[in-house]
Amino acid sequence: AIGDVVSVTAAPSNYTELSIPSTTTVTTTSSQKIYYKIVPSVTGRYCIKSDSGTGGDTYARLLNSSGSQLAYCDSGLMQPNVEDFHINEILTKNTTYYLEVQNKKGSGSFKLYVFSDDYLDGTYKPAELTFGENKSGIINYAFDHDMFKFVPAESGTYSFFTTGSTDTYGYLVNSSNTVLASNDDSGAGSNFKIEYTLTKGQAYYVSVQGYGNSATGNYTVCV
Repeated sequence: AIGDVVSVTAAPSNYTELSIPSTTTVTTTSSQKIYYKIVPSVTGRYCIKSDSGTGGDTYARLLNSSGSQLAYCDSGLMQPNVEDFHINEILTKNTTYYLEVQNKKGSGSFKLYVFSDDYLDGTYKPAELTFGENKSGIINYAFDHDMFKFVPAESGTYSFFTTGSTDTYGYLVNSSNTVLASNDDSGAGSNFKIEYTLTKGQAYYVSVQGYGNSATGNYTVCV
């Protein structure tokens, strides 16, 4: 399940404060719920996501200062075989938010990322591309995967690629989150380029990331 659902609860009394940006290792010994407090200093779009590795399964809810649910995510569909959460919302500066996270596998650990971001990492509410469009983006941080949705009007072979000085890596996935193709440096310089035959009316998703999940910087994605 994934989406924006409003419910009213109480604000948590036990929590850990997180700075922005931050990368935190969350360790659990059972399926208990863990709470974090977030107070952004700048109004903008923020990415809150987990990385538990292949086979992981994490869950999160974003709450306001009163404990009312603003958003939740059980599976952000960021990469195949991974059931990690990904919440991407516009947060208001100097406003208190709480994050409830849970490792549904019980014991184990996962990474929790809180960063300012321009595009979502998963197939939930991605930015959309149209044929012939060039869209500028930023790999804001390591492990940032910017996702773009493309629905071809006609069946045929399409090219997806980036331009710019950032070393990019690209994935093309279908609506079931199955990887159809991936590429590193077939484009100009250190940019990826993917060519694939698509079926009209079907949704496809292009994931743009820095090479090795470490490169950051500006890029332009094209189709």
